Amino acid sequence: TAEEYWSKRQKVQYISTGCKALDELLGGGIETQAVTEFVGESSRIKSLLLHWLCFVVQLMLKEEDSCAKAVCIDTEGAFRPERIVQLAKDRGIDVKSVLKNIIYARARSLSSLILLIEDLFNKDFKILLISSLDNVISYELSLGKSSLNILSNIAKLYLKSVHIAFEKNVAVVFFFIREPRLGNIFFKRFSKIVFFREEENKVVFSDSVGRSVVCQIDGFQ
Repeated sequence: TAEEYWSKRQKVQYISTGCKALDELLGGGIETQAVTEFVGESSRIKSLLLHWLCFVVQLMLKEEDSCAKAVCIDTEGAFRPERIVQLAKDRGIDVKSVLKNIIYARARSLSSLILLIEDLFNKDFKILLISSLDNVISYELSLGKSSLNILSNIAKLYLKSVHIAFEKNVAVVFFFIREPRLGNIFFKRFSKIVFFREEENKVVFSDSVGRSVVCQIDGFQ
């Protein structure tokens, strides 16, 4: 019923990105029960966001949520635990406990991504981060798979992501180098899209309706 759905929505949480302006652009932060996409060509900024979110979710929710863990599915070998170690040391936080609260996995194909997400229904966590869907799509194309086959798996991936986000009250975050064209209808239907670009020591974030905010890079380090 609508009452049951309303009750479910009362449990939505917002994970702060560490930048107040970006949180406001996102409507309060990265929302649980939803999929958020970050699209930008700066691998440096993507890496900063990926590691920062793996770390900061533990700080933001540890007092109110015992499941304040992150899941990082790495599709390109971009994850570096030493960055997490440095973030923890800089803030005087126990390094081992922070690392233990990050579930790490590698994936190359869409099918492996889907299987990993299915397995996560049995895990406790609060945010799922997938480092680069561009890499996965490129890998599928390199195998000679048809656009129809890839599109079908992308749709399945997004549907499962939306499902796990809603059922487990978690946030799902995808990273892209550029806005995807293949299966564009599915990408836009189920997610919030935030574009980013690097300018000197700042990051400019903008949403799909053209609103923009600026954050200092230091805020994610």
